[in-house]
Amino acid sequence: MLHLCRRIASRLIAVALAAWVLQPMLLPAEDWPQWRGPHRDGTWKETGIVETLPEGQIPIKWRAEIGAGYSGPTVAGGRVYVTDRLTKPKEIERVLCFDEETGKPLWSHTYECRYSRIGYRYPAGPRASVTVHDGKAYSLGATGRLFCLDAAKGTVVWEKDLDEAYRIEMPIWGIAASPLIEGDLLIVQVGGAEACLVAFDKHTGEERWKAVKDDASYSAPIIVEQAGKRVLVCWTGNQVVGLDPTSGNVHWSQPFKISRIAGVTV
Repeated sequence: MLHLCRRIASRLIAVALAAWVLQPMLLPAEDWPQWRGPHRDGTWKETGIVETLPEGQIPIKWRAEIGAGYSGPTVAGGRVYVTDRLTKPKEIERVLCFDEETGKPLWSHTYECRYSRIGYRYPAGPRASVTVHDGKAYSLGATGRLFCLDAAKGTVVWEKDLDEAYRIEMPIWGIAASPLIEGDLLIVQVGGAEACLVAFDKHTGEERWKAVKDDASYSAPIIVEQAGKRVLVCWTGNQVVGLDPTSGNVHWSQPFKISRIAGVTV
């Protein structure tokens, strides 16, 4: 399975989603600007979707060659964003942007990134989907490199090396949870010392708060409504926690430790 994933990831990404190809009269589709969609809940609210697929190959609108990686593409403002990794001539991660209609490469942001602290089984590339919001693209790499980029140009607005800043207890498969926008904050699961979750000013990158003493997991944080309040919920390394997203104060926590089943850690 891993071999197949790596072969697919290292060849071509075919952006031919039903949102563009199969809707009657090719109506514009809803943006998908972050992990699991506009509301981070995996819900797609398009109408007029076909009920059966045509015979044979579904027409592919365009293809673009990229390197290896595990992050799903996101779509916003007529652009498609995805991350990948190359290992030759040196180890780098990239944030890539393509035109939604044509697949034309618009920009690429590249930075050196060695995977020396990430387990050997899943070395293919970044895990977290790019979060796009208000003209900015927020990318989080597998080793904790965090970037705020101009979504149209790819220029760096601000950046953080989270491993250097927070001394990450690196999960075996690297940093994987996609960044979350809440108001003026960008919230990230870091897994640092005394800083499993960290909130930054989304405009400047200034730290607003850090909270929870725990290792990082691979679960992206979400916002829920609870008792009439917005609550930040995240499954960290050993617990599920609910926090005030504006301050990082913990409302509640529930132990949820890892276990091993048939040799697999879950």
